[in-house]
Amino acid sequence: FIEMLLPYNDAQPGVSSWKDWAFDNFKFITHEIFIYLIAVLLRFERFETVAWLLGQEYYVELNPERGRAEMVPFTAIRHYLKSLEHRNGRLNLKRISLRADLLEKRAKGSGLAFPQVMQADFVLYLRDALEAHRQERHPRWWPETLLYASRHYGAFEIFARAQSIAYFENVKTLLAIKAKAEMEQLLVAFRDRTATPPRYDYDALNVGALMGFDKLATRP
Repeated sequence: FIEMLLPYNDAQPGVSSWKDWAFDNFKFITHEIFIYLIAVLLRFERFETVAWLLGQEYYVELNPERGRAEMVPFTAIRHYLKSLEHRNGRLNLKRISLRADLLEKRAKGSGLAFPQVMQADFVLYLRDALEAHRQERHPRWWPETLLYASRHYGAFEIFARAQSIAYFENVKTLLAIKAKAEMEQLLVAFRDRTATPPRYDYDALNVGALMGFDKLATRP
């Protein structure tokens, strides 16, 4: 796996652009581990811990030298990986996302069911998308694993449980919202095309279905 991500395996002689890819393997693994961390915490209903992690900013040592903010939100953990795009094109693999493929395959040996991994990725996306909508900016977290969400026809587990008004309080904590109406505003923006849900090739992510929006907080 590491050898596959190392950019100089795919680099052509005399091409120096591999330097831009030199740490893609570490970027991939850091992103993967973060999703697993959130997935495990959600599995054991450690909602306040997840909310705390997503509400923190993280220090990036080299950022000040590059003229960037030294403190960044959790979304900075996911980096675009040019090496995988290059590999996809060089080998003519024609995959929508090699990164999603890798995450799905590697999850099989992680001790977590892949829907739990997707659920974590969805929470990360939704938390950022709701904040982005309030701030009138584009979301910064791209939910790689949700390329496979077409196999998941209902709401993810924590959102299914959030049909209970009491359990919905946990979801509000995770997403840093005060009311269900904030989720509805995002879905309306998708419907009115003032905001755009993630798309994988020609398929748009059905955000409302994955959160089971219609049934949220509808029973005691």
